[in-house]
Amino acid sequence: MPIKKTAQSGDMARKTPSQSRSKLTMSSILEATQDMLRTTSYDDISTKKIADKVGISVGSLYQYFPNKKTIALAIYEETTLEVAKQMRDQMYTDAMLSDDAVANDKNQGMYKTIEVSFNLYEEHQSILIDLLEDAPELKRHAATLTANNLLYNAARLFLRNHPPKVDVDLDATSFVMESLIFDSIKRYLLLPEPKPFPKEELIDIIASTIISYYQRIGVLGGE
Repeated sequence: MPIKKTAQSGDMARKTPSQSRSKLTMSSILEATQDMLRTTSYDDISTKKIADKVGISVGSLYQYFPNKKTIALAIYEETTLEVAKQMRDQMYTDAMLSDDAVANDKNQGMYKTIEVSFNLYEEHQSILIDLLEDAPELKRHAATLTANNLLYNAARLFLRNHPPKVDVDLDATSFVMESLIFDSIKRYLLLPEPKPFPKEELIDIIASTIISYYQRIGVLGGE
């Protein structure tokens, strides 16, 4: 996935590349680091190792990024934004925001939303999960438009458009929905191989739990 530089204050990149060669160098630094993160922990990566992989000097690397943290942050931000965009596209078509959100159909609604979320986090696990496990401080500086925030807002919007028949706290409900989905996915992906049960079972349990709750509070003709 192509990585674009994101604007940050403080210790972010010192130099914005204006020439094609400079842009290529920056892209190479980010892609090389991303490749290393797939097989190596954040703590084991250094700016020298990144520079060696790219084929440049450490001094040249410092023209674009002052340290390893700013490289990792740029990768994390771009990944979270791309994942959020893909999730948003799914949600606004045939998934969580549709009138079929509580249907017991594994090809649409809540099931599809959770499946899409799982697949995206699995694809980008080295950045969205493993990197934050090694460097949790990155999350404090990262972009606010994350998949988690997107899902929280989508759940809240859905409940506003389809009011429950009983009094519920929309913020609390949306928080629990978002946490149930992403915390379960994260914990599952961090389990060692072989996994104790297939991912399809995890998705089914999460979706069934949420749908049962929606039906209990009377969303979309629930009991």
